[in-house]
Amino acid sequence: ALATAMLWFVPNFQSPIVLFGWIVFSFVLWDTCWTITNVPYYALCGELTDDYDERANLTTWRMIFAVPAFIAGAAFTPLIADAFQNKKMGYLAVGIIFGCIAALSLIICASNIKEDKSQKKIKKRQNLQKIIKDVLQNRPFIQLIIAYGLCNLGIALLKTMMAYALIYQYNMREKVPVVMTLLLVTVSLFLVPWKIVSKCLG
Repeated sequence: ALATAMLWFVPNFQSPIVLFGWIVFSFVLWDTCWTITNVPYYALCGELTDDYDERANLTTWRMIFAVPAFIAGAAFTPLIADAFQNKKMGYLAVGIIFGCIAALSLIICASNIKEDKSQKKIKKRQNLQKIIKDVLQNRPFIQLIIAYGLCNLGIALLKTMMAYALIYQYNMREKVPVVMTLLLVTVSLFLVPWKIVSKCLG
């Protein structure tokens, strides 16, 4: 929650270098917190079930419910910020509210998941060098990571260039939220068909 609030807060530093350092620090801190919390969260599917189809179902529904949250975040952000006369304080309030919601969601999720003691596996300690070596030798995993990275890179470029084109090429700044919402809705509509395709392909 604190990292999210810092990400949305812009201090009144006179020096551009110091301000840039604040931006880098707040983003690195937030990204580190995101990694620490989301890696175990995304790994839950593998712990909840060993069945491929069930994991596909869980992931599909997780992503479907994430889309309305993205849309709500995009819709409520300007409403909350505009409620304050000082825009900086308005966006700081946005960061605090969203950060508290994210923290509360993680606490609820973590507190309601219990480890199955009967299926507890004996884990051997491995050094970091061996772990890295095993990962690099796992060719299917490397191929999946490359495909996943390229997919996310494409989506990030699409969203960025779409916003740039709407604002600077077509002078449609006010339409950016609408177009981004349509993009998210399109993504959610194709989740179920792709889930069916993945089940058919095995």
